[in-house]
Amino acid sequence: MNDLNDLMLKAKELKGKVEESQKNAENIRVIGESGGGLVTVKMSGTYQVEAVGLENSLLKEELSVVEDLIAAAFNSASNKVEQGKKELLGDVMGGINLPDGFKFPF
Repeated sequence: MNDLNDLMLKAKELKGKVEESQKNAENIRVIGESGGGLVTVKMSGTYQVEAVGLENSLLKEELSVVEDLIAAAFNSASNKVEQGKKELLGDVMGGINLPDGFKFPF
């Protein structure tokens, strides 16, 4: 019975660490870019876009080129947020790799 109690305590402790890590992830700020920095997107850990930057030289480009660069910068920022979250959670989990989308049952 003692082993079960220890396991439950460790699970509760881990849950607290994961929740803290998730809160810390909200404070992540990243900058995604495309076109060698012609387009930049600043994004928070909650995937909220805080700023978009465009170099003036882009104003002379075709609209489709600018749209593609903006989309690529958004994707770059989003990928960086995801990577940052994985790193924070990885630190808490002590190297245990969980499948993408894994949710704790508690």
